[in-house]
Amino acid sequence: MRLAVVFAIAIPPAVGSSQTTVLQLPATFVLPNYDRVFIGVAEAHEAGAYMARTTGAAATWYNGAGIASQERTSVAVNVHGLDVGTLSVPGTPVGSSTQFTAVNVLPLFIAVVLGTDVVPWQDVRIGISGTEQMEWSALAWWESTETTGHSTYVSDSSLSSYIIAGTVAWAVSPRLRVGGSIGFSFTRLYENDHFSALTTNTDVEGTVRNRLLSGLVFHFIPSVALQWEPATWLALGAVARAPGLRLWGQATVQGERQDTTSTTSQNTFLQTAHADFDYRYPLELGAAAAFRQEHWEVELDARYHASSGSYQLVGSGVPVETVTVPPGGPPVQSPFTPIQYQGRAVVDVALGGSWAASRSVRLHAGVYMSPSPVAIGSPFFRQTDLYGTRAGVSVRGEKLSGSIGLGYETGLSSASPSLGSGATTPIDDRVRFNRLSVVLGGEYRL
Repeated sequence: MRLAVVFAIAIPPAVGSSQTTVLQLPATFVLPNYDRVFIGVAEAHEAGAYMARTTGAAATWYNGAGIASQERTSVAVNVHGLDVGTLSVPGTPVGSSTQFTAVNVLPLFIAVVLGTDVVPWQDVRIGISGTEQMEWSALAWWESTETTGHSTYVSDSSLSSYIIAGTVAWAVSPRLRVGGSIGFSFTRLYENDHFSALTTNTDVEGTVRNRLLSGLVFHFIPSVALQWEPATWLALGAVARAPGLRLWGQATVQGERQDTTSTTSQNTFLQTAHADFDYRYPLELGAAAAFRQEHWEVELDARYHASSGSYQLVGSGVPVETVTVPPGGPPVQSPFTPIQYQGRAVVDVALGGSWAASRSVRLHAGVYMSPSPVAIGSPFFRQTDLYGTRAGVSVRGEKLSGSIGLGYETGLSSASPSLGSGATTPIDDRVRFNRLSVVLGGEYRL
């Protein structure tokens, strides 16, 4: 059964009911999972398991203490060469359900680390970086046409976040480094959904529902970091990032629902450009251990993200207006029901390593697990645990280094909570996510 049919069953028209003040659209297809941005000439291809070993410009993201090992000034850039994803209903071929694609060639990461050729200190380094710390986009479409009617659902959504940070690191000794950073992030959530259905089983009934949400929020996020090498074959790392301090946030919200029968029409509408918006970043604690030999390295990283709790994602004091014809008359106003978010604590794990094929060429690989930070029953986001693998090859020269690699991740979402209420039979709108990416990295040292 097509998912659009499930939508039509789960969301029947409700002419004359107070339920029309609720759009009752499916949960978004964007996923807020952490630790899924992979940058660095080597780090990107080892699933980000580089907290204890990172030493170049990419250390401004993984572990700020690592830039203290950088001797010369360096510039690093990472970009998406290609990023293609698919989503499908379990048990249904991808080709007959829906697909979403994204091709992104804009910089994912850029950083500059100032070495001894620029700064006057032998043991202190300064780094400036810009990182896309979260990115997910989905363009989904389902449709169904039957002899008794039709239904269509289209969703265009994205969640992206960037952080600009200044990092300072100090080499306390050749084997001990500490660092700290001050970051300013901005996060944007975009959702544009359209659902329509018409049935002529017993009477002509139809529903059209539209939702447009565009939110932007700024946060201040400080962090501290440490790297320690107690032995030549062992490296340890730790990072702590404070919860994000909200500086400002606002959203544009527009929603409309029209339910009709052969004799009655009811329209519900909301529009405001000044809604409250927040997307919280909770406390993060990371720890890592790496083992090194002459020709190979391996590292295990664990990152704990505290629960963000329950909070208001979108809220507005602008009332919802409802007009019913007949009987007609002035609009009936009711308060806007805030969009709530419920988070949970998670531990992300990554395992990566490399092997030296020659003095300048290394092969890299890694696997990772990114549990969903969304609590079960959270109405806007789907709970989707992601699992991925990455591999690549890097070439390191005296001044210029580069790499290329592939990544793949997959996950099965939970059902959309908003579809379960009011249905006479259990509704299963779980979605399988798959994503394939090509990542390019480069670093230049003066």
